[in-house]
Amino acid sequence: MVEAAEQLPESSLITFNPEFMAVVADDETRHAASVAAQAQGWEDSAVQIGNIEHLDGLVNSMQAPRLLVADLDGAVDPAGALLSLAVECGDRCGIVAVGSTNDVTLYRALKTAGAADYLVKPVTTEALLEALGAVGRASGTTRMPAKEGQKQGKVVCVIGARGGVGASAMAVNSAWFLAHEYKKKTVILDLDLHFGVSSLALDLEPGHGLREALESPDRLDSLLLVSSLVNESDNLCILGGEEPLEQAIDFENAGIGTLFDELANQFDCVVVDMPRVLIPRHRHILAKCNDVYLVTDFTLPALRDCGRILEVIDGLHAGFTCHVVGSRIGKERSGQLDKATFQRNLKRNVEFVLPEDSKTFANAANAGKTVGEMARNAVVSKTFSRIAKDLAASEDKEPKKVGLLGKLKLLVHK
Repeated sequence: MVEAAEQLPESSLITFNPEFMAVVADDETRHAASVAAQAQGWEDSAVQIGNIEHLDGLVNSMQAPRLLVADLDGAVDPAGALLSLAVECGDRCGIVAVGSTNDVTLYRALKTAGAADYLVKPVTTEALLEALGAVGRASGTTRMPAKEGQKQGKVVCVIGARGGVGASAMAVNSAWFLAHEYKKKTVILDLDLHFGVSSLALDLEPGHGLREALESPDRLDSLLLVSSLVNESDNLCILGGEEPLEQAIDFENAGIGTLFDELANQFDCVVVDMPRVLIPRHRHILAKCNDVYLVTDFTLPALRDCGRILEVIDGLHAGFTCHVVGSRIGKERSGQLDKATFQRNLKRNVEFVLPEDSKTFANAANAGKTVGEMARNAVVSKTFSRIAKDLAASEDKEPKKVGLLGKLKLLVHK
């Protein structure tokens, strides 16, 4: 434990946040609390060094925060101190206690005294976010709407016309270039909750919470969302899952719509890897996107499926742009039409062509890295970079408005 009585500022010098405050006794817990605060857009000054006894008599001089983290280490009577604090704060304040003692009797005493939860050290960022999210959801205080005037991030959907054409590879690699080369705060939302490869492609463990966010949108808040994200770097996160195959997943359009809104509040760009099997039931979630990228090879079955998907997209009249991307194109791939023939029959231009480069993709997959990291000068890497540049350049553009006909058609099909 860190003896920190002298480190806590006088009450007149503390910047109290009406939403969140943490008084903790060690650097590791302070770091976890600071990450939680930053995730919510709260000032780091909301996190102070000290313990629960430093709060005695102090809360009376301010409006109690909605969420309070209090460290019990060093307290002579932890349960008594927490009871006193809970009385001072009142019912509107949710208190998460932390400490080094792992004892069920203490846990029960703290719950009786008014603690919403008790976390045993070492406290991780994930555990603290999960606890704060549960407390906030119980009191209905943690949903973080976009601030007035705050710019919404761009939502981009990537769909493969057929399996194996490289849609997931495009989603991951274009997002990587967006984050690393164009410095956009980016998240990959992998909607294949059973077989998604976004986390695997970046050598990361899949997170937890996406299924809950989709199936129970009323429980979705920014704390749950942040605790579900897996960081690849400061600018790139993954939101995906690896659910058991014996468990079916069912969610409504409202769930994905709420999730899009929450992610767009926090990121410059949301890259959605959407399996085509979701289109029949969830095609209307595409209307919430700014752009759709349809990835296809140049085979006859892909030509047929591209046409069918484009019919659905065009029928939404949602105002976004659908870009066709040719993938796995080259002499190594047999049975393909040439680009001109494919475009003529599809009646749509192919804007980008990703050449077949099985060696580069295999090396990247085996290393758990993107092709940009493994072979920056490869043609396929340069193409991903151009796609990301196109996304970065159009990120500031306002989405097109849905016309009256489009709105009527959406109402009819809902």
